[in-house]
Amino acid sequence: MPKTSWGKLKDSEAKKGFTIIEVVLVLAIGGLIFLMVFIALPALQRSQRNTQRRNDIDRFAQAAIEYQKHNSGKLPFRGTDYDVNFVPKYIDSSCRYGSTHSYNFGSSFASNVGSYVRNIRYTNCSEAFTDPDGTAYQIYHLMSTPSSEEGQYVFSDKTISSNEFRHAVLLISRSGCGSTENTVIKKNGNNDFAIIMKLEVGSVYCVDNS
Repeated sequence: MPKTSWGKLKDSEAKKGFTIIEVVLVLAIGGLIFLMVFIALPALQRSQRNTQRRNDIDRFAQAAIEYQKHNSGKLPFRGTDYDVNFVPKYIDSSCRYGSTHSYNFGSSFASNVGSYVRNIRYTNCSEAFTDPDGTAYQIYHLMSTPSSEEGQYVFSDKTISSNEFRHAVLLISRSGCGSTENTVIKKNGNNDFAIIMKLEVGSVYCVDNS
């Protein structure tokens, strides 16, 4: 008995489907897209975290300048003394002063900049002055100055390539940002300062009050 046209149509539809090559091609394209996202996403997240850190350093510098306006040009760092109300008043009211002490980091900083610093740790800070990973920044004051007018490296090569100062905010007295990354220049004014921070992937961000 001959098949009807309807029967022929049904037989044709029954034979349609994806071939092995088509399935493999779709899976390959999907895998490639996933791989591209997998590679690009961490870099995008690092960029976003570093953008926040730059914004935080800019805010810290503006706070220091504002502090100077109300304190005869002085910085919250005065020799070995430090105004513990600086961060809570000018940056983040939820921050609480934790501890302060002097360190000699030795090879952590370039020797021609000076390694004696004063460390101020704040706790219970809100997002206003907290690293993107949730850790409160630590403020380090370099009390010595660059040895010449030329740009001087702040971090040693060893420190630049490590996570040792991931949450450190360095305020360097009588200094300004150099023309190249990770350098500062000597300034003669007692109220001049540079603030420098090591970002992820070894890059450095600097801002000053010049």
